[in-house]
Amino acid sequence: MHYLPAEKDRLRMGLLFRYARGLLRRRFFSIALYSDLESFGAEEDFPLILFGNHSSWWDGLMETLLFERLQLDYYVMMEARNLRKFSYFQKTGVFGVDLESREGRSQGLLYAARLLREKSPRRTLLLYPHGRLVTEVEEWPPFASGLHGLLRLIENARARPYAKRLLLGKYPRPEAFLRIGPPVERGPEGEAPPTAVLEEALRVTYGQLTADIARDSAEDRIWLQRPPRRWMGKTD
Repeated sequence: MHYLPAEKDRLRMGLLFRYARGLLRRRFFSIALYSDLESFGAEEDFPLILFGNHSSWWDGLMETLLFERLQLDYYVMMEARNLRKFSYFQKTGVFGVDLESREGRSQGLLYAARLLREKSPRRTLLLYPHGRLVTEVEEWPPFASGLHGLLRLIENARARPYAKRLLLGKYPRPEAFLRIGPPVERGPEGEAPPTAVLEEALRVTYGQLTADIARDSAEDRIWLQRPPRRWMGKTD
């Protein structure tokens, strides 16, 4: 087997979510989400593939807040060699794909497709199509082919871009900002959107998130982690 299957143990998931909330509270000033939550309410909004930029070590823990807030039946794709180092996550809905071999990528893709085909409300798959962590100062590499392949295999799946940014310097601890963009439209015959279209959708969503941060408006902001009531050290 060239992939590590995911398992879900409710006790371990509960412990992970509790641990993540406490650690993020200590390490981040706030975590804000920009998204239309009503678009996560209908049966036809699922199965869903969230594809985003992998910007920091904190992503996996931060997304537990997202899954909990949106009440998603989630699975997460991770590189197999990294999942072996953090095997606990395998019991919390994370599966590993061997990205270094063609057979591993193929088996991982088919396994992800099986998860999306299962009859489960709010079934969601999160993946990072760049295939690796990309810092704020790096140019984004091209997407791997897996996202487009999944959308070809699962004709009723919807794909939505998911952008993240961390902001340092305004407060004693970093702020985190997340934005989920609208579903990427399929072709006239239901064809999977080309990889170039998916890449552009994530770039656009990232640009919108940058504008959200600059505007600093609370109109469509949802707190996944509210700022502390009292703090010291603001620089502006």
